Amino acid sequence: MQHIILMGFLGRDPEKRKTSNGTGVVTFSVAVSIYSKSSSLPDGKGNVTQWYRINVWDEHLHKITHHLKKGSAVIVCGDLDVPRIYETKEGEKKIGLSVKATSIKFTSFQKTETKPEVSFSSSLNEEVNAEELPF
Repeated sequence: MQHIILMGFLGRDPEKRKTSNGTGVVTFSVAVSIYSKSSSLPDGKGNVTQWYRINVWDEHLHKITHHLKKGSAVIVCGDLDVPRIYETKEGEKKIGLSVKATSIKFTSFQKTETKPEVSFSSSLNEEVNAEELPF
């Protein structure tokens, strides 16, 4: 299993549902912007957006649905599921990435001249000092 940390923005409002055995789950998508050098990009470099489907199980559902909405900034820690390959309506093959979240930080990002500023407004788990983050 691969552990992953994502910093991005919700692409849609969280969707709450129950499995057939009654377990609650909230699902939402997160867009992560990645700087890339690629011949397929204008000028050979730029930002590429990678989408992840995030699943949050049972115990933290009320916090997710109450605090998050489309456009919210989050940091998600979790376990990367096995990628799934699917075909779009246009016949293009894509890879779907999903994460079983173990921790979610509700944040706000602000770009500055030097580096992004990160502030934490709430958390599902322990509090984190922004100075301790590796980015």
